[in-house]
Amino acid sequence: MAPWSEARGTTLRLQTTAGTRRFVRIALCTRTGLFGTSFNVREARAEVHDPEKYPTDLGLGRLLVWRWRSQEEAEVLLDSRLRTLQSLGYGVLESDEAARGPWDWLAELVARQLPSSETLRPDTAPQASPDRPGQMLTEILSPLGLRYTELVEGIANVLGLEVGELDDPQANHVAQVDPTQLGALLPFLLTHSDPRLRMIGERWLALPTVAYEVNPRLLHEWLRTEGPLCDALAERLPTEGLALLGTQTLLDLSQHARSARVKLYTKRWIQRLS
Repeated sequence: MAPWSEARGTTLRLQTTAGTRRFVRIALCTRTGLFGTSFNVREARAEVHDPEKYPTDLGLGRLLVWRWRSQEEAEVLLDSRLRTLQSLGYGVLESDEAARGPWDWLAELVARQLPSSETLRPDTAPQASPDRPGQMLTEILSPLGLRYTELVEGIANVLGLEVGELDDPQANHVAQVDPTQLGALLPFLLTHSDPRLRMIGERWLALPTVAYEVNPRLLHEWLRTEGPLCDALAERLPTEGLALLGTQTLLDLSQHARSARVKLYTKRWIQRLS
């Protein structure tokens, strides 16, 4: 398996005078590492001598530069290489450029941060919480230097909302979004350094139905930590703790939660139920 993933690409074809057809696949690739997401351009080639056949495998090909770059630098490199190939006589056979939106890469990034179905099974043993939920997504996006307006536009696009709907959520918007994506993005919003993004996250979490849409396993993990997610949810535990979490989660939090308030409220529930 290649240590990178293809974001989008173009396949080109050159028909030679001898009847041989040469194919080139040029694609923008992404790689996520310790310092965030970096970009490169992959070029793969194939040659077919039978005029009735197409290549079935272009292989992994090669990366055009040894140093992984920013998205802007890689986009320039991709455009330059495409122009060079076309100047050599290659014609575009197919391109998935038009099929992808400008924020598809962010949707894929969010999808990679989603917990596995095994992790979210209600019968699995509790897992240790990260020190700061949303940390991975923050560390990946921060080096890209996206402005507030760009982040809002991108997050709204991922959730299938208009920017105004993301900024001012209403009860009917909760049913429109994918709860797994919302669960991945709420920690990112609520722990962001920009107070405007934190305010958006607070507005969403303040909607009464959001906590019931998010997978209970995520609520469990958030309440095990300390921070804005824990604080916002802890306020609802005295009246909604059993409905939100169930008995097993209440028992675990009464023993392992870092927040004194969460421990207190969950212990009260355990006493009521015992």
